[in-house]
Amino acid sequence: MKNYIILFTPEIDGDKLCSVITKEVCDTKSLELERCYDLIDCRLIDIHTVCDGNLLLIFDDEFLLNHIPIPNVMASQLDRCVLCGKVILCRTNNDGECVPFTEAEADLLISLLKRIQGNIVASLGKDDENGEAIRAGS
Repeated sequence: MKNYIILFTPEIDGDKLCSVITKEVCDTKSLELERCYDLIDCRLIDIHTVCDGNLLLIFDDEFLLNHIPIPNVMASQLDRCVLCGKVILCRTNNDGECVPFTEAEADLLISLLKRIQGNIVASLGKDDENGEAIRAGS
């Protein structure tokens, strides 16, 4: 049975900014640092906890120093802070290790996250009754 992490990749689709949400195989019991570097294409990572510390977002800590900033919509919504570039979502165990999801967990999370993102992207392009743009989180 394979294990997976979830990868958020920012994408500009026409005039809309979104995240491509995919699952990536992670066959080890814990997510190795070198695998994070490869998936995110970086040299230095940072980790933020979300969902009461049960889930982890792993991202390039030097992204803004080395790349044009492209916000990662889904990761930013989860973190409530703007994150740019590719971001890994995994969970943590009692020992604080980064551990992958089962295939069923990853599929369920991806389905839920895509629904949430659809609502976020739809709300970013709408105006309220006064003609003012509605912002995510408003």
